[in-house]
Amino acid sequence: MDSVPIRMLWERDDPLAALQRRFQFSSAATAAAWVTTALQAIYAIEITSVDALVISAYNLLAWLSTAEQPLLAKCCMAIPLHERLVHIADLLAWLQAEGMPVSAPLTSTSGARQTIYAHCSLGVQHLLPGTLLNPSDSAQSTAAGTALAALHSALVRYPHAQALGAQPVQPLPAIIAADLEQLQRDLNDPTLEPISARIRQQLPRLAHAQLPVQLIHGDYRSANLLWRDDHIQAVLDFEEVRGGYRVSDLAWAAVHLATQFHDWGPLDATAQAAFLHSYSAHAPLSAVEQAWLPTLMAWHSLALLRAASHGQQACASRAALQQHVEHLPELND
Repeated sequence: MDSVPIRMLWERDDPLAALQRRFQFSSAATAAAWVTTALQAIYAIEITSVDALVISAYNLLAWLSTAEQPLLAKCCMAIPLHERLVHIADLLAWLQAEGMPVSAPLTSTSGARQTIYAHCSLGVQHLLPGTLLNPSDSAQSTAAGTALAALHSALVRYPHAQALGAQPVQPLPAIIAADLEQLQRDLNDPTLEPISARIRQQLPRLAHAQLPVQLIHGDYRSANLLWRDDHIQAVLDFEEVRGGYRVSDLAWAAVHLATQFHDWGPLDATAQAAFLHSYSAHAPLSAVEQAWLPTLMAWHSLALLRAASHGQQACASRAALQQHVEHLPELND
């Protein structure tokens, strides 16, 4: 295991330095040996090779080969998240039983879906075949909208939502107003102030309308959607699941659907329209949600502009933002 490749998923840190600092492993080979030992001890799984290691924040992901099928192990060093990861594992098992396209964790020999081994919280799942969603393909963006509608319909029924923070949730106007102040500081771009002002102006008009709270995915985009043949193979990465508003989750996804790990450009207008239409066809928005949607998309476009690092991505994000702002309703006199 001396030549196990290791890389960062989205950060630009040195992976070996991050491995040592965040996970206390002296080398990729040491980390690979640890994973191999852990899976044997907890799952009675014999690993034939550790094919790759990838670091994402305080998560270490290991691509594994076994005699039967490839697996993915995810080791989390963030101790405050360990209990939450148990609840997420339970949610994924429930979603899979409901027929949702997710990759539920395997159970250990003791029957646990998420376990603690040494200093890490460990989960293991089957490595599913497929490629990341290409939302510029209309069939794929349409399928992504349908899949999100089905996921929201399932999440609203989840019987243990409270364990994942379904309540309490701040009202949207308060969330947006606070974030707009931070966005203004982060972007430090006076030309965007009129856009922020228009979004703020919409809030009193919308504040009286109550929106239902439910579990949302929180990170629904190309990087977390696996496509195979003619369908969504799996919705991945539920670490951002939380209580929220489905129309805001929809708006965020419509803005961010094309983003991957180092590519934060916007979704083109045609694909975005296909995505929104397919969602609404399977999970129609209420009149209140329809009223909120343009403002939410403008707000999330500002956030995308903040996330886009430089150059073309930022310019493209700005163009998409302008499109959303042009569709904001005029204020009544």
